[in-house]
Amino acid sequence: MSFDSTSALTHYALGLAYAKKGQAESDLGSLQAARQHFDAMIEINGDLAEAEIARTNLTAIKAVLLDHLSANR
Repeated sequence: MSFDSTSALTHYALGLAYAKKGQAESDLGSLQAARQHFDAMIEINGDLAEAEIARTNLTAIKAVLLDHLSANR
């Protein structure tokens, strides 16, 4: 699959898709992919209305990833 890596909205949509998959399947790899896409979206155009939702999702994803790291120490 290919996508426009310069499109903030494409990264946002991919972030949402990976986040949904990660949450539904408890898949940390998908959550990490979602994090990367949300970060890219904000870097490309953090002024979009969707950027606030991306930031909220990033906060939640980072918390899940940190909990997982803490639990495996």
